[in-house]
Amino acid sequence: MWASGLFMLFGNALIGILEGLLIASVFKTRAGRTVLFMIVANYVSMFVGLWGVSYLADWFTEIQLRVEPVQAGWRALLVAVVGSFLCSVAIEWPFCSLAMKNTGVRPGKAIRATLLAQTASYAILIPCFSLFSQASLYTSSSIEPDLGFVAKPPATVYYIDRNDGDIWSILTDGTGKRRVKDANLTMSNARLFVDKGKEGDLYDLWSVSGRDVPAQLVIRGIGHDAAPRRQSNFTIEPDSWSNHGMWGQEMEHTVVCPIAGGEWIAVPGFWGAQGITIRKGDEPAYSLVLDTPFVSWIMRNAVNLPHDQSVFQIEDMLVILDMPSRRLGFLTIGRGPVVVLPEAQGCESTPPAPTTSAAAD
Repeated sequence: MWASGLFMLFGNALIGILEGLLIASVFKTRAGRTVLFMIVANYVSMFVGLWGVSYLADWFTEIQLRVEPVQAGWRALLVAVVGSFLCSVAIEWPFCSLAMKNTGVRPGKAIRATLLAQTASYAILIPCFSLFSQASLYTSSSIEPDLGFVAKPPATVYYIDRNDGDIWSILTDGTGKRRVKDANLTMSNARLFVDKGKEGDLYDLWSVSGRDVPAQLVIRGIGHDAAPRRQSNFTIEPDSWSNHGMWGQEMEHTVVCPIAGGEWIAVPGFWGAQGITIRKGDEPAYSLVLDTPFVSWIMRNAVNLPHDQSVFQIEDMLVILDMPSRRLGFLTIGRGPVVVLPEAQGCESTPPAPTTSAAAD
């Protein structure tokens, strides 16, 4: 974030100077005039590109979410980089042509000069921004094509469908997807939470759609073993926006299971650059992050389950992670998950047999 901000303010001027001097040296134009035009060109390209390339990345991500959702991030990043290069060439070519006007250089060479300038600047920018970008979501986890690694029997995940805003449920092994109740919870920060009912030991399912919006009871008595969130000095249920680990506070959901409890937990961060941190005991083990100038994914609403597995939200995707082996699987498109363990089996469920994982090594 800071690298992108500083580049917007000062980096474009430096790149404009570099491009202007390069064009002047190769095509024998006046250095001062060429540098001035290329500085202006870079700032114009930045403002146009910020909107255009971001729209391109979001559009491509949306398409990929219907195909291979978790893989959409790096593919959208690749599309955005190529689109940014082409956008820079198209926008800066007229400025380059003006810089070369009345200098004895044929106008047709302006496109060659622009391609040369952009190739040189991107050869510098890509390695520089790579130093400040993170993609450990793809390098520190093994994205599995199926959910065979999920502990048995599967738990039930209640969530909000991002398209219709209704309450749906799905099992943690990816089966049994069904609509539970009409709700019209279309706000992006809407989520679900649980609270003990006034009668009995069962948890009730509640929804909250935004700050200062009263919580609403959705379903009474969804189960005995659910995931109330640990409270902190910063926020308590049913706040919506702060359900991510504000400033390092651990606000993750935790299913309490005295028999099958685990030592691994997942803690979401505030910024995209913080992603989600996986801890073993009190020590951070690794983080899953996707944070680049073009594609940055926010991770929210972690629900830590028995057997060291966790359900959490990446943008509008729900995924499940086996934390020790780093196996990550896609569940569904949705928001604000709540997990309920199987009745009379939650504390007795057994994980699948371990398998070799390159990511775990």
